[in-house]
Amino acid sequence: MANDTIVIRIMRRILVASDLSARSRRAIRRAVSLTRQFGCELIALHVVDDDLPEDIAAAEHRSAATAMHEHLVEAGAEDLVSAPVVAIRSGDPFKAIAEEADKVDADVVVMGAHRKRLLGDVFTGTTVERVMRLGSRPVLM
Repeated sequence: MANDTIVIRIMRRILVASDLSARSRRAIRRAVSLTRQFGCELIALHVVDDDLPEDIAAAEHRSAATAMHEHLVEAGAEDLVSAPVVAIRSGDPFKAIAEEADKVDADVVVMGAHRKRLLGDVFTGTTVERVMRLGSRPVLM
């Protein structure tokens, strides 16, 4: 009989990317569940449009951080082994998500369903599709 090798990959870090919409809450719940299951670290990311004026972008960063904390609490993240890290970045969402995933060495990126933009989706693809094409990390949608 052949020597079978079993490989077990330990999940160390999960990145959940959220646009803070109702659609994203399911992704946050799933990421919290996986974090609890694997006892790993959770990084919750929101990307603010980098075309905003500086004062509006600063206000957006603050309100996004507050909203992300609320969504994490709603998803049950307060009883995780370690508190989730909330990251608010500026930039193009798909680039910022892929860059953050590499920066934190995420084992998986969890993202929610996207908002339909018929013409935009045809020409550029959804944010999830673009993260999968550009990034080097597995994506769970």
